[in-house]
Amino acid sequence: MSSRTALSALHNTSSADQWVRSEQIQVRLNPELATLTWDVPTAYGLVGMVLRETGVGRGLLMVRGESENLRRILRNVLVRDALLKATPHEHHVLEPDLSLGESTEAVLGVLREWSGRIQSGISAVASVERGEPIVEDAPLHGFWWDRKANFGDAVGPWLAATLSGRDVVNVRPTKDTPVPAQGRATALVGSIIHMIGRPDVDIWGAGLMRPLSAKSPLRRLTGIRVHAVRGHLTRNELQAKLGWEVPEILGDPALLLPRHYTPRPSTHSERKIAFVPHMSHRPHFKSLDQDSFDVVDVRDDLTIVVDGIANARVCVSTSLHGLIIAQTYGVPWVWLNITDAELGGGEFKFNDFFSTLSGSAPARVDVSRDELADLDLEEVARRSALPRLDVDLEALESAFPGARASSTRPKQRTGLVQRIISRFWRR
Repeated sequence: MSSRTALSALHNTSSADQWVRSEQIQVRLNPELATLTWDVPTAYGLVGMVLRETGVGRGLLMVRGESENLRRILRNVLVRDALLKATPHEHHVLEPDLSLGESTEAVLGVLREWSGRIQSGISAVASVERGEPIVEDAPLHGFWWDRKANFGDAVGPWLAATLSGRDVVNVRPTKDTPVPAQGRATALVGSIIHMIGRPDVDIWGAGLMRPLSAKSPLRRLTGIRVHAVRGHLTRNELQAKLGWEVPEILGDPALLLPRHYTPRPSTHSERKIAFVPHMSHRPHFKSLDQDSFDVVDVRDDLTIVVDGIANARVCVSTSLHGLIIAQTYGVPWVWLNITDAELGGGEFKFNDFFSTLSGSAPARVDVSRDELADLDLEEVARRSALPRLDVDLEALESAFPGARASSTRPKQRTGLVQRIISRFWRR
């Protein structure tokens, strides 16, 4: 049976399926594109699960939210379960190599499995954002920046889910999602301490974006417990200007990734230079020699980004977490600092991380935007170095305030993500 015939048969079976009808799922077949789409309703709108023909008897199953907010929620719900891809448009790969030669019921079974996982995860987010208590399998309340896809921000919930064995829901209140403060929340990776505007927050490895002002609203917060911070600069600011008790447990939690994630081997015959532009810097680097450089898209899944950096011989990065990942996986790195296109907070967050390194000054190259056109990135890469990390990783991981109950994480979900990664990497 050809793939298109299989898609047609699957469309007919799915349209008449009792589960599809009861869930009010709309099914659409596009013969020209060889795709079959299931529009699955959730508390925040429709998610489109798209099965696309990729070869004779094979298909690729993807999911995408219909709105920006739903795509944000999907990033959080699927942070450990599906691979995020930024292009050609943001989507998650659920099944990279699904057999269409099997019975239509078998394919529908895979669809039900994923649909149920996505709907239950989004339902939990909706309950938390409405302030409704969740008694069974309650998710961990996390606090991180998630307005755009960025692997550095995804490190927090990924690690929290790994260390706690629980789903993690973002309770950072915004204008669009004014989540009520119920119970404690854990501020995770990133320069997010200045964003905390609610009481009862545990801080684990996060940092400040810039020095605190004399009238910092953080002074009014109650119930704050600091378990670890990113670096000495953040620690000194919190102690000196707020009088907070801050233990000398330092380090960005991304430094713990090698303990929990082993990069997939590179498909390149020779190790390349990994170039990691911050998302705001990508427009400045529209064309690079792909034979020499592996340009890493920070909007992709964090495992894809880590793979790209860990398999490189050198890392050149304008992104802080590009440098941190290189450091922790033992790849020499150099910070490319675009002096007139500074990131929020300027050099503070970089220097905060650098304060946890010892030895000579970290490798850096300062350049203006006007100089980028003639910049020799291979020459920049030759300035790289690998400093010594002065962080007690055991203390940092032990400081994580979430419950360590990995056995509570559903075994079915672990199987799903392992299946996705192995199939994706064989492609």
